[in-house]
Amino acid sequence: KYSHFLITQVGIKCGDFELRSGEYVFGHKRTDQDTLKVSFYEAATGKHVGDIKAQVDPRRGPVRSVTIVPPGSEKPMIKLGRFFFEYSISG
Repeated sequence: KYSHFLITQVGIKCGDFELRSGEYVFGHKRTDQDTLKVSFYEAATGKHVGDIKAQVDPRRGPVRSVTIVPPGSEKPMIKLGRFFFEYSISG
């Protein structure tokens, strides 16, 4: 169910849900060859916060288990292996 732990110091918006500053756990499940379903939960309670689809990244490059690309020169995204989803800072 959970495979990663995430601490946010600012709120971030992922798809149609928001992760306020705090601690979260998340995991993923392959839905088809090109898509992962990533599910986020509050770390303290296990309460489900939301799901987002991660797509295969078409760009070539090194594959890492988790990469967080901050806002800046590139679009902010979270990469899980070959898959990614975009996020934004919520204000």
